[in-house]
Amino acid sequence: MNIKRNLALIIACLLLFITARVDGQVNNRDLIIGKWSFVRFDWPESVPSGAKIIAESTKNFTGVVYVFTKDNKFIMTKKGDSKNWNKTTTYSFSKDNNSVNLAAGQTMEIRFLSEDTMTIYVKGFDPMGIFRKIP
Repeated sequence: MNIKRNLALIIACLLLFITARVDGQVNNRDLIIGKWSFVRFDWPESVPSGAKIIAESTKNFTGVVYVFTKDNKFIMTKKGDSKNWNKTTTYSFSKDNNSVNLAAGQTMEIRFLSEDTMTIYVKGFDPMGIFRKIP
């Protein structure tokens, strides 16, 4: 009798865990923790592929690393540029877990997030940023 009850409890807990992991809203808080290195921008079709802004923006962001910590700190660094790029602030998630709100006033919409890739859209900035997780 106790075995059946314990087995039912274990199965219920597993189903709850699996359901929570399938729901992307729950995962964003966990998946975002860590270091993310800038890869490239994904520009809207309205920006011509050879536009000067694409090359300039990519050059400016090359070497940028975002760090999201468990205690809700956001750190942005860029190798060799400590003045303009190295910033630390705090962050929080929106109620739906699909946006990160920085204390500095920016909002990052999470367009895609997996264990190794993140695509974000910063409100007020045309392209989406694509980042890879640093192991």
